Amino acid sequence: MGFESHILQDHLSTLATNLNKSRSLIYPYQSKASKLSVMLPSLTDIIDKEHKKLLACKSIIKKRKEEQESHLLEME
Repeated sequence: MGFESHILQDHLSTLATNLNKSRSLIYPYQSKASKLSVMLPSLTDIIDKEHKKLLACKSIIKKRKEEQESHLLEME
């Protein structure tokens, strides 16, 4: 579980960095405070979407694992 959270943290950090660079190119003259207020709502939405994707992947993996275990039990 720790490995998955580390990967998610790396992805989110990279995403935040890239979004910040993109925003700086689009809005180069904004003050730092207004930049943060513009960035935070969109990051929250992105994080929520990524979290839902990860939960969906986790449930698929769990289902496949259960199916594989039941198949192995049937073979025995």
